[in-house]
Amino acid sequence: RFCMVIRGDEPSSRSLLRAVKLGCIPVIVSNLLPMYAPTFKSSINIRDFTVIIDETEFLENPVEVILERLNRMEWEEVKAKMKW
Repeated sequence: RFCMVIRGDEPSSRSLLRAVKLGCIPVIVSNLLPMYAPTFKSSINIRDFTVIIDETEFLENPVEVILERLNRMEWEEVKAKMKW
């Protein structure tokens, strides 16, 4: 249900498109990707179908940050993100 999307050398990432094509909810670990996702920037709000995690928090404790964020999500929020 979830696919990791971690920023690489550039702010944009093809892994976001791969995650969407696979039907996953993208879990974005990037402070810049939401601003540089050119495919979606003008048409839909990236926060409507993704989970965004701050890079600094992720680097300090990756497992705990991801689990805490995903466990905080209500099932209705997960279903809404999967509809995209």
